[in-house]
Amino acid sequence: MSSTSQSSTSISVSKRRGFFGFAKPSDSYLWLFFGGCMLLFSLARLEYIAPEVLRRKIAPGDWFWYNQKFYQVGMQLHLATVLPSGILSIFQFVPSIRNNYRQFHRISGRIAFTLLYISMIGALMIAPHAIGGSMSVQSIVWTLSFMTGYAVFKSWTYIRQRPRRIADHRKWALRAMFYMGSIITARVIMITAAVITKFVGTHYTVFRCDEVEFTLNEGNMSNVFSTKYPSCQGVAATSVVPVRADIGGTIEEIGSALRLSFGAALWLALTLHAIGVEYYINRTEPNAKRDQPSNSKQSDPLLKTS
Repeated sequence: MSSTSQSSTSISVSKRRGFFGFAKPSDSYLWLFFGGCMLLFSLARLEYIAPEVLRRKIAPGDWFWYNQKFYQVGMQLHLATVLPSGILSIFQFVPSIRNNYRQFHRISGRIAFTLLYISMIGALMIAPHAIGGSMSVQSIVWTLSFMTGYAVFKSWTYIRQRPRRIADHRKWALRAMFYMGSIITARVIMITAAVITKFVGTHYTVFRCDEVEFTLNEGNMSNVFSTKYPSCQGVAATSVVPVRADIGGTIEEIGSALRLSFGAALWLALTLHAIGVEYYINRTEPNAKRDQPSNSKQSDPLLKTS
């Protein structure tokens, strides 16, 4: 085939696949939806890296812990690495970028993976007090960190093999990003559950007395502490007290409502994302054999699909 013919074929394929280079329009829509959610969430949360913004916008009660140096460093380390990683990861799955800017794809991928690993350190540092730090929260943070870290490791090893196993690299990179993105879905579930529980019975979570007092002070409600929580009077600051979960209540009750649902929301979100990514992988998998090695752009199945 002549070079002119090859060029015409390349242009024809490029036009058929559109600006992003996806094989099917539906794949473009899926990327725009999932990638858009990740991008908007990451950009919206960048301001949280600043402690003064974090203090204003974090879940009520959590600043009691994040005001302490160790947990504040953990949170800032987590946010300053996971958010840029999330932004970079979006563009890793755009075929036109992988085709035309292969060096950018490689470098940004390494940066995204490295940042993601660092972010796990921060996540594990704050796990004991993340939105209450219940056992369900701590267990899901460890599980999510392990699953994401393992997926990144597998993706990295497949791309470092000779010959490269590009299709497997893509699948595990997708898994890592979908697992990481479960925090977005978890927040939607958490808020929805908090609203529902307001109308279904009466629920409580446990706060430390000094934690309640600190939270009320933050909300300029220190005058109600002694009357609303008399069991905290004359006892050790580390004593605990039940706090009613009410998303429409006072500041500490809002925090209680979010704590009540956060652990379950994360578990459900991770389950949905773990199932969803397998559907997405099978739906968009290259037509080439799954384990077919690739050393060139022409035979690279990753460059032929989303």
